[in-house]
Amino acid sequence: MDNKYYHFTSYNALNNIMIEGLKPQKGIRCQSIGDDDFEAVFFSKGMIGSIKMYAYMFRHYYKHIGFEGDNEINKSRKKIDEYEELSNKRRFYKEIYAGDIEYHKSKIEKINLIRRFPTFNDYLGGYGCFLSIDKVDNISEEVPDNCCCVHTIPPTDINIIRIYNKLSSSYTNSREDVLAYFMNCVPYEVALNSVDEDNKINIENLYRSFYNPYCNPMWCDLIEIPLVSKTKTLV
Repeated sequence: MDNKYYHFTSYNALNNIMIEGLKPQKGIRCQSIGDDDFEAVFFSKGMIGSIKMYAYMFRHYYKHIGFEGDNEINKSRKKIDEYEELSNKRRFYKEIYAGDIEYHKSKIEKINLIRRFPTFNDYLGGYGCFLSIDKVDNISEEVPDNCCCVHTIPPTDINIIRIYNKLSSSYTNSREDVLAYFMNCVPYEVALNSVDEDNKINIENLYRSFYNPYCNPMWCDLIEIPLVSKTKTLV
């Protein structure tokens, strides 16, 4: 069983990670999904956890930039108007409905935050790669596809994931190629059965969009390279 901890990041962030490690923070993606109650480094446990997390992010992005996002905004605007109208009728209603108004305003803000990014790739911070972690202390595994740690992970404990194609003798650390390798290791049916009925569409969309039969463990090897020892050849 694959018990590795994986973290995907953008190439834009890689240089800072090489110097400072993975630092707990409240990133834009955390804000957009409402997962910003505290600063943390987020991981997925195992290949299947990474697949589920990526599937969730993919679905979350496209859900909110399309008509579903439009519907959510319109519903929240109507609720805000309704609560504000009631608040204007009775002074004490303002306190009663203040929390509801704030909730729906926050909901609209989160959707608009996602819509600032023209593509899913932009939402993820640009092109990127997967990292694996050698040592993690005090990590919460309550949600395996969204584990978290409130401590900085030093660069010496971080590896970058590469895929070596034995047929072409070529390397790649592309986030999507590594994800495709994970999906070749975790059959579609296994991934589908690992989620509840409401989230099966997330897995279906991911395998339809990112599955690549050429990133197959039959002719590809997954290699972990220490992040701080190969800085000139990582990207």
